[in-house]
Amino acid sequence: MKARIPKSNVPGNMQAMLQQAQKMQEDMANKQAELEAREYEAAVGGGVLTVKMNGKKELLSVKFQSR
Repeated sequence: MKARIPKSNVPGNMQAMLQQAQKMQEDMANKQAELEAREYEAAVGGGVLTVKMNGKKELLSVKFQSR
């Protein structure tokens, strides 16, 4: 018994899927650039040690306050 596959516009579906994938890539690149431009700061020990980094995982500063 042969299964009948409904005819569809496969090239059109493929084109739409490729366009969607390309848009997702562009959105990801934009978000990555946005995150790399940000700076992040974290403190531990009630503020005894503070570290500042950027989105490129580069260490910007380390501050130590003795109590």
